[in-house]
Amino acid sequence: MVRRTAAQTDSGTIYYLQTSTPHLYDTSISGPYHDLDAIAAQIERNFGAECQPGTQYLDEMLEVGMEIMHVTSPINGNPNLTKTARILRETNPTMLARLPGPAWYIVVADIAVEIAPAAMGSSDPGASMPLEDAQVHGTYGAEAAANDAARQLAQTIATRERGTVAAMPGSSCYRAGIMCQQDGSPQLTYVVHVQHDRGAQMSRHK
Repeated sequence: MVRRTAAQTDSGTIYYLQTSTPHLYDTSISGPYHDLDAIAAQIERNFGAECQPGTQYLDEMLEVGMEIMHVTSPINGNPNLTKTARILRETNPTMLARLPGPAWYIVVADIAVEIAPAAMGSSDPGASMPLEDAQVHGTYGAEAAANDAARQLAQTIATRERGTVAAMPGSSCYRAGIMCQQDGSPQLTYVVHVQHDRGAQMSRHK
């Protein structure tokens, strides 16, 4: 079990787990979690058999009561290929009181522009994109509120980057790309989207 201080328990904090595999340009986010035990269980699942050193290090951290910030593990013993599990924190006492329960959260994904297609077009809209990073930008208890906030955030990013917002339809949750000029042509640079989850609740079994 993860030992907590009073500050950790009472701060109104909710958690997300970011798992990244840099050489694959792959980054995913799961959550929101209302406690750290659930995150430890998910890290073990994400690491799997190929990242046993990371799982062992995680167990050692938990055994001595260390606060988890991130854990990086070689993949299949290769130090040049790694997977990192990183805990993202958001102060949101309103949503903490609702978890586990329905939650909508905004993710901003930074596209790896050097290997991404030059523009959105005929590719499968559900296909995964090469990512440099992905971060959570707010959690909401209703889809409409999350969609409105995501729409405003997309416009803010587009204005900052001197880009344009391009809708990416597919579901009722907001999803849009930010097209920015790269070497004289528009390039998909960011994706802003709303994800829906019920709030993860897992336990560790040893």
